[in-house]
Amino acid sequence: MAYLCKIMDHINQYLQNTRNQYDKGVLLENQLHENPLKQFEIWMQEAIQANQPETNAMDLSTVSDSKPSSRIVLLKGVDEKGFVFYTNYDSKKGKDMLSNPYACLNFSGKFKRDR
Repeated sequence: MAYLCKIMDHINQYLQNTRNQYDKGVLLENQLHENPLKQFEIWMQEAIQANQPETNAMDLSTVSDSKPSSRIVLLKGVDEKGFVFYTNYDSKKGKDMLSNPYACLNFSGKFKRDR
């Protein structure tokens, strides 16, 4: 047990001292496109042009029985109806979405903007 505590102390010290500087520019409300899907298109084009890896990877979060659940899925398309991805309807995620159609998507990126 003492060995595990020593490892955890090392990990906790690392986590507390780790901080990345993110230089992505400033996000101002008056500079956002009024159409959220158009704004997404702008951001996705920036990520593609910056050669961001896995630009279509997104975290999909759902809730069932008051418990959140998240997993990484791949974006397969976007249109005026929203975002397209594939999941098995019989999976936990599929069942969550059938019982509660509200979900959250999170895209992550670490590219630096020149603006």
